[in-house]
Amino acid sequence: MSIKSNVKHLITSNQAVSQLFYACFKEKIFINVKNQKIGYYMNPLFGRSLQGIDLNGEYEGPFLSRLVDDLLEFEEEICYLDIGGGYGLDIVVIDSFIKDKISYFTFEPDKFYQIYLKKNVSDIPVKIVEKFVGDRTAGNSIAIDDFCKAEQLEPTHIKIDIEGAEIYALKGMLDTIKKYQPRLYIEFHEVFIKERLKMNQSAIEEFFQILTEIGYKIEFNSHHYPLFSGSSQVYDYNWLEEKPNDMLYAVVCK
Repeated sequence: MSIKSNVKHLITSNQAVSQLFYACFKEKIFINVKNQKIGYYMNPLFGRSLQGIDLNGEYEGPFLSRLVDDLLEFEEEICYLDIGGGYGLDIVVIDSFIKDKISYFTFEPDKFYQIYLKKNVSDIPVKIVEKFVGDRTAGNSIAIDDFCKAEQLEPTHIKIDIEGAEIYALKGMLDTIKKYQPRLYIEFHEVFIKERLKMNQSAIEEFFQILTEIGYKIEFNSHHYPLFSGSSQVYDYNWLEEKPNDMLYAVVCK
């Protein structure tokens, strides 16, 4: 294990140490979403993703704005699965706009993130699942199909942001999405899928083919890519029928 990993393990293995670390090392970040300023705590030692914030103070602007818009328009009870909870930002944002008729389930296996996640959502009724989401249930990993069956859930909206593992997550939720057709909001990391997971283009094409065959209409947004590439300092809020690049983009399936 690296020095950083050893330190993180030391911090997270003892609740008192975790609480002390949080008290000493937290930074409140304020971002804009749909003209509303929203604050949440994160770990300043990791720095903040200023590259993901545009000149208007928007963070994940098109992605979060679209998600909130769709949730606000949804008239029935909402069952929201947050796959890749991180610091809990997405749930904090949603709760700023929607106060009732919604059930939250967030999946975050990283115990370091969990320190801040639990603090950020402490006043929101969220069930935190401390597991990876994958194509099967085993050890520290869970398949959404198994989770929904065990919890007797009928998800209406699913967000996936797990740094390339979205391909595995999809395989583990096929029964659920075929049965309930929840709306999907995916940060698709094509570059990680190719470089980290060593998958080829056919695996990516199969991912979208499966969704199309189930009956989903798929829309794309360039998301963070223009900011990361330096080609723009503001978000593009247009949603397209074709993917905008071959690196990183947002996907909505409904």
